[in-house]
Amino acid sequence: MPTRTLICLMALAALLLSGCGGIKGQGYLFTEGGKPLRLNDEVTLTQGHMSLVFDAEPGLWSRLRLHNERVDFSVPVNDEAYAGNGFFLRGQDSGLAYDMRASWREERGLLTERDNRENCTTAGYCRKQVARLVCDRKSYRPGTERYEEHLDDANCVQEPVYVTDYFPDCPGTRQVRTRNRQYQLLVRVDFLQPKAERPPVAVFDGQTRPRERELEVLSEGRCLIR
Repeated sequence: MPTRTLICLMALAALLLSGCGGIKGQGYLFTEGGKPLRLNDEVTLTQGHMSLVFDAEPGLWSRLRLHNERVDFSVPVNDEAYAGNGFFLRGQDSGLAYDMRASWREERGLLTERDNRENCTTAGYCRKQVARLVCDRKSYRPGTERYEEHLDDANCVQEPVYVTDYFPDCPGTRQVRTRNRQYQLLVRVDFLQPKAERPPVAVFDGQTRPRERELEVLSEGRCLIR
């Protein structure tokens, strides 16, 4: 196997095991009677603080991960397992001794306003890269009559050059003021006896790290050429 391919496969495997692409949080695992929870021959969870990584939406590499300094447990979650704000994994499908039911809800926090700068374009004079048609010792700029006349000439080639001129789309920045909402997800994972109508044998209760989403743009300043 080529070295580059092997490295890519190893990096992909590390990514899947780490679950670093999901939503991260912290919580506490409560087990029935404080006893260890054996999921399979290789993984046993004990009551205590744990970190959480999960994907709130189905995807190609969706996973659920619970870990601390003693154990690192990770299980894939397929698309069919998702329903609303949660998913359900049957033990017979995941190879675990228990079914797992995960659910989450959003807890909203403060409204904040923030001044930022964003990229924009505007008409004006600036320095940009353009494609010049070079024919022997003469060059022609796109959009001109000469450029169209010589475009198919065998002795002409297109070369990128930087020019300072008037353009309708000069790059710039502008100041914007946005309104944002802080929030986090409250997450619960139940470990259930398969085909048994009884309370969970273990429950993970946790919350994700605080996050923020933009709700609206309150004002926009004039686009200034960089």
